[in-house]
Amino acid sequence: MEIDLPKTENGTRLRNLVLPVQIYNMFLNIAEKNTLANRETCGILCGKLEADRLYLTTMVIPKQTGTSDSCTTMNEEELFEVQDKEDLMTMGWIHTHPTQSCFMSSVDLHTHCMFQIMLPEAIAIVLSPKHIPRHGIFRLTDPPGLEVITSCAASEMFHPHPDLPLYCQADKAGVGHVVPVNEPCRQRAIKFTHYVLEDWNQPRAATSMASSAPGTCTNDDTFDVDTFLRTQATAFHQDIEIERILGCVKHNPIEILELPPSVYLTGTLDPKHIKLQYRKKSLLTHPDKTTNPSAAAAFELLKHAEHTLTADPEQTAALLDMLREARTTVLRALKIGSADPKAGSAETIVAIRMELRRMIRDIENREVIKNRNEVEFKRREEDRLAEAKKRKADEDKAWEATRDERVQSWRSFVKGGPKKKAKKDDGVVPGMPGTHRK
Repeated sequence: MEIDLPKTENGTRLRNLVLPVQIYNMFLNIAEKNTLANRETCGILCGKLEADRLYLTTMVIPKQTGTSDSCTTMNEEELFEVQDKEDLMTMGWIHTHPTQSCFMSSVDLHTHCMFQIMLPEAIAIVLSPKHIPRHGIFRLTDPPGLEVITSCAASEMFHPHPDLPLYCQADKAGVGHVVPVNEPCRQRAIKFTHYVLEDWNQPRAATSMASSAPGTCTNDDTFDVDTFLRTQATAFHQDIEIERILGCVKHNPIEILELPPSVYLTGTLDPKHIKLQYRKKSLLTHPDKTTNPSAAAAFELLKHAEHTLTADPEQTAALLDMLREARTTVLRALKIGSADPKAGSAETIVAIRMELRRMIRDIENREVIKNRNEVEFKRREEDRLAEAKKRKADEDKAWEATRDERVQSWRSFVKGGPKKKAKKDDGVVPGMPGTHRK
């Protein structure tokens, strides 16, 4: 049966990509431990071109690190070796959203852009075990998606894009180029390394993103320090956490402690989460437990963040007021009400987080400018006082230098002053005209 070839938004034809649906459960099984720990897992989709069709045949799971909303591949040379050995084409990528729904975040869009530039038919598969639908197959629209993302110069990891249809479903009936089939998929995994946050004796029940931490917060009673140190306190994980803390906004303890997304929705803090997060992250960043030269700076930020949220109610109240203002700003910009289901979406939470970060950085920049102005004013005042002091010293020196000359001049004046005129007695009585003294 011949399948009609679909086209992009600009009319460019796309070859069909045959996708075995077994890949979904296969990948979810591989990512299970990371998913339970609320950590993303990613894989690379590879295959072959036959008779003008793309067949997805291989899924490579590279070494990687992950967080609750991102994952990064490592040692990509191993991936290239497998592709060269098996003569495979890169056809896209697959990753999980452990706590979020099926959508393409700004990070996902930029990641997929590279795949789609290399292969127009490249796809991004998103698996969301805790939401319905559980999977999505996407590509960037062309236009406007590919052009917008290619030209985007934003430096922030998560950032807003124009309100345009930047991506679409690649398997949509009648228009998508992906053809799902019930054929076995061959999996090849090379040195697959889990990025496990916690090693629980009993897996935790799935929770919604609004009530769970971003891959970190759990019941304090279940936290096992020995297990945590065994699974996480490696030099690699310590370096990752130290780098993350140092990259946070310095005056945002919510971000530094990596508190759950629910904070951005409700504007409320759970003391248990604060305590648990501080315990975990201090085990990774304490200068006595790592040789990383930046550990002391990261630990000081962590300690200050915990102190702010537990012992400084004034600062905490100001931060939460700012958070609520950021949420109001985002909801107003998105034109959605607080009761709207979209108000609790992952995209909205990311937008609130970015707005709060922007607001705090604005304050930090104003503080920097204020401090700079104060330093400049103090410097100018010190220069003015120093100049006045120097001028006074010069005047005193000049006065002292002419002292002898002034003394001599005064003495000469006193000694050789003008002579007094003698009065002439003409016999006239003062005040009596015409009279003469006898």
